[in-house]
Amino acid sequence: MKVIILIVLFAFSFCNAQWEQKNNGLPSSWLGFSIDANDTSTAIISVSGPSALYKTTDGGDSWLQLPSPVGELIVDVEMLDEKIWGATDWGRIIYSADGGKKWSVQFVDSSITDFMNYVEMFDENNGVAMGDVYAGNPTNNPGPALFLKTTDGGTNWVSVNNSAFGGISGDTWRRLDFVSMNIGYFRESGGDNSDKLYKTTDGCVTWTSLPLSASQVVLIKFYDEQTGIASYSNNYISRTSDGGLNWETFTSPIGWGNDFEYQPGAPSNIWAVDKNNLYFSSNMGLSWVTEETPLSQLKGRDLVFTSDKSAWLLCDGAVLRNVNVSKIVTTGENTAEIIWGYSLEQNYPNPFNPTTNIKFTLPSPSQGEGPGVRSVTLKVYDLLGREITTLVNKELAAGSYVVNFDAKDLGSGIYFYKLNVGSFSQTKKMIVLK
Repeated sequence: MKVIILIVLFAFSFCNAQWEQKNNGLPSSWLGFSIDANDTSTAIISVSGPSALYKTTDGGDSWLQLPSPVGELIVDVEMLDEKIWGATDWGRIIYSADGGKKWSVQFVDSSITDFMNYVEMFDENNGVAMGDVYAGNPTNNPGPALFLKTTDGGTNWVSVNNSAFGGISGDTWRRLDFVSMNIGYFRESGGDNSDKLYKTTDGCVTWTSLPLSASQVVLIKFYDEQTGIASYSNNYISRTSDGGLNWETFTSPIGWGNDFEYQPGAPSNIWAVDKNNLYFSSNMGLSWVTEETPLSQLKGRDLVFTSDKSAWLLCDGAVLRNVNVSKIVTTGENTAEIIWGYSLEQNYPNPFNPTTNIKFTLPSPSQGEGPGVRSVTLKVYDLLGREITTLVNKELAAGSYVVNFDAKDLGSGIYFYKLNVGSFSQTKKMIVLK
């Protein structure tokens, strides 16, 4: 059996990724809630202190306050060309067909909800919205949460959730995400089964609990049905590549995450914001670099991409725009990237015949821990737990490693590979198919 360590992946840096502050015409301070944009020129933001909507059509060089309902906070705003939808803290969905000049109420039912959290339009006709059931009183009103769907641009919003689980999200739009009209994820609060992550595949009619401990999950985001990430309040993240059936959890520099966004067309590229920084990962969250911005403290709230190269970022008291978001480039070993968390990835390809690659990552040392060289073993076992071979048995520095495993001498079947580094241990299954 032939074993080759193929590559060591070190740090990353950006080329010409420049974030510009675009505050002309805006008040001097506010609390950011939601941003959406059509392109590099046209964007809309929702803020509080006081509650207001602002729109730009010249790339942020000037902003115009829209005549939104006085005193009503737009918790989540959605824009498609001239059409705008808003989910409000009065439990309403409001709508404008002319770019925000005139508004109408598409949904309100005070007997069900007094707080709408989320609205997502997949095109001008089809969309999903969510509202808390009696927000702030989940004990006496455990749900079910209010989920609405429209197929006619919001002329009719129809309640579609029949599952009796918790009635509130515990936040605004951050704890739920839909990738299509039928497939969505919801981290619920309140009720008898509080703090679980649920998934629907039939447009909110029924929901399935996923095996993720979600009591400290503050943010979820999915690229598609299979690929998603969750952020905890205590510098941990979890990721899934199979629709939530299995999760990998590891440390991260992100504190209380306010938003994750996948770069369009690149599911490995994830951007994240918290109150302090803007972060980027090119390996689905295994390691992160901190991106430079013109703000000393970011206070980032909501990030939106309009293409793979252009993005807007809403912060408290500031709006940033980047029209040249760069692809990641590899640099030398001296780049000062911090790698967060141990990880052992699924081998690829799998099933395989006769070779496959196994990738694992060793984190950078904490302050005072020295150079970060660790004793590492990676071994293969059969279905009965008998050791087949040792792929790695040496001291390695922080970084990401790919090991090639040749199973030409093994028969078809299920095998396991196990990574041990100090107190860290992780095992995954692989299949030889001849």
